[in-house]
Amino acid sequence: YQRRVRGPSISLPTMFSSSNSKTQIFLSIAVLLGLFCTIYSAPPILQITRCPEPPPKPQDPWRGLSNISHFLVANGSSPAIQTTTVHLCHDQKDLFIKFDCEDNNIFTPFDACNQPLYEYDVVETFLAPIYPNGSFDLHRYIELEVSPKGVLFAAHIINPNLVCNGIVDDLVPCDRTGISWTAQTIASENRWWAYLRIPLSFIGQEGSEPFHELYGNFFRVDTPKSGTKEYSCWSPTFTSPPCFHEPAYFGQLIL
Repeated sequence: YQRRVRGPSISLPTMFSSSNSKTQIFLSIAVLLGLFCTIYSAPPILQITRCPEPPPKPQDPWRGLSNISHFLVANGSSPAIQTTTVHLCHDQKDLFIKFDCEDNNIFTPFDACNQPLYEYDVVETFLAPIYPNGSFDLHRYIELEVSPKGVLFAAHIINPNLVCNGIVDDLVPCDRTGISWTAQTIASENRWWAYLRIPLSFIGQEGSEPFHELYGNFFRVDTPKSGTKEYSCWSPTFTSPPCFHEPAYFGQLIL
């Protein structure tokens, strides 16, 4: 599969016409370089640290581990209004993830497994394994969501078109995932956190060999007090309206 990039078409001839001054030309080049660096940059790569022994507990501060911050809105145009930090580590069997979310308007009505958590405040993780021989399939990945109430959404996704149409989600009963999860809201501090301990065996295909790399992305749906729902992520998908199911923009995670 060829990972694609996306961006606006730009007409260059007028920028470099003989009537333009050298200053204008240099400014035009600078603008173009900035645009290309922003839009056409490769998806991010993160080396995930090995967990200490024992692994950190959900309520621990998770210092000194791999982390991701500075989420951008899905179209890549600006930082998210409220910050999200993702902390990660792994051991031989599990991937550990903790989301720390600044939030001045925490709300979700859902309280049962596999309800449509994505309609309100939620954090999301999409993961697809890369096998030792270099093979991978971005048409198939897992989607995990945790709400501020500590509710889990778990699904194996089939995305035949690699975009937000034709998607099939095979929901997995939460008590059959092997995942440990929890969340806590600290309303007095305008924040909440969510925790996942994900067996690597749940990420890979049944009967597949072990893997040490993944493609993936981390997302958040949030509605600040400003009232405008915001869709943010680690690796922007450059979509409007927002769409998280764009595997071409998954980052790379190395265990």
